[in-house]
Amino acid sequence: MSKKIRKQQNKQLRKRVKRKARNAAKRVVASVASAYVGRDAVQLVRSGMASVGRSIKPNSTILGACASRYLRSFLDPFTVDNVCVPIPPAHPSWKTKLYQRGVCFIGTAGFGFVAVAPSLCGDRPCIYATTAEYSQTSLNGPVTDLTFDAQANGGNVFPSQIKINSPFAHTLFTDVDTDRDSPAVEGRIVSASLRVQYAGRAVDQQGLMVGISSPNAGCLTGDQHTVSTGGNGYRMAEMMSFPYADVEMNKKQMTISVLPSDLASDDYTIKTGPKDEFNPMRNAFPYTETLYRDGTSGVGHNNNLRSGTATTAIAFTGTPGSSVYYEYVQHVEYKGTAISPRSLTQSEVDYTGYTIVKDILMKAQNMCANTNQKSFQKCVYEVMGKMKVQFGTGYRTK
Repeated sequence: MSKKIRKQQNKQLRKRVKRKARNAAKRVVASVASAYVGRDAVQLVRSGMASVGRSIKPNSTILGACASRYLRSFLDPFTVDNVCVPIPPAHPSWKTKLYQRGVCFIGTAGFGFVAVAPSLCGDRPCIYATTAEYSQTSLNGPVTDLTFDAQANGGNVFPSQIKINSPFAHTLFTDVDTDRDSPAVEGRIVSASLRVQYAGRAVDQQGLMVGISSPNAGCLTGDQHTVSTGGNGYRMAEMMSFPYADVEMNKKQMTISVLPSDLASDDYTIKTGPKDEFNPMRNAFPYTETLYRDGTSGVGHNNNLRSGTATTAIAFTGTPGSSVYYEYVQHVEYKGTAISPRSLTQSEVDYTGYTIVKDILMKAQNMCANTNQKSFQKCVYEVMGKMKVQFGTGYRTK
């Protein structure tokens, strides 16, 4: 027998001896522990430790608890609570959910849509949804010769307008007194998601769905138009041409996440000061870049009834008059003198986790647009798998 073979056999023998000794030690420890806590308890602990070991993949990035909740708020926004943006400054904030649910309709031309302008206030419209009388084939915004309240129910050339259930008025975010340098309420949107689903008869639940979220926070619903003429918002063919659009045939529902165009949108007040007239509007509509829709004069920024422009929409085709269910949810943070201190909870900072989540969301959105018949949630999990990122419960991402 050669020296090399004997060396290999001795090595294998040492491994078997160590394994037997280790197993024997485990049996002794388990036997002693069983005498104190019971055999079932010991088995439960051992199986739990084994499952944890199997679930953690080697060389994986484990998101911290705050970053995990932040990502989950895009995947299943109705089941997550106490979500914050894990970036500095980590001021205590009131973390809550704003939402709106309703039913809209496919118009007389077989076209309908739901468009959203994420908002922190509750007295200005942020959702535009078509009625059964809607006769246009483009994402038209509100008309110019009627006030917001008068056109709230929609019509044949403009959509209905819906407000979200925020308890704060628009002026609290924009008015700055001479005695202070910040508004009474400051807020930021943690995440925002829109989902639509065909309702009504099964025979009518066939058509084309197109979801689009402008990467540069551009207005999707065009500028002003009158009662007698249509607007110049995007048409279905134009929406489909964008590389970041999600196009689905014969799909009964679609979910799209509303992503901001820059990291500054994830922070609190953009600009304050009594002499600043324009930028504070973005404090109430953080995802709107430059244009604002006025109550009586189209797109601009010189009217007291101004509102943010829609940056995200889901359009759909089908049988005219068919109903479509929609739900829109925002996780938000508020702080300021108008917030009760008892409502505030501590925020966490996990900038590493924050940037990883942002990267996952952008890659998932692109995958969803380029891969047919895949939901946004499935794309997120696929991206997490490719990046070797897992949810975690620790304090920081590691």
